[in-house]
Amino acid sequence: TVLDTMAQIEQKRGNAIEAEEISQRAEKIRAYHRPIAKATK
Repeated sequence: TVLDTMAQIEQKRGNAIEAEEISQRAEKIRAYHRPIAKATK
């Protein structure tokens, strides 16, 4: 996802805290979308 890519860029820059926050946000979005995706299938 876009957030995952952003996290990878931050990690390359050495922004570990920023990358961690972005990956946590990405994880929340994934967790939110999973049940919806299952329901539509």
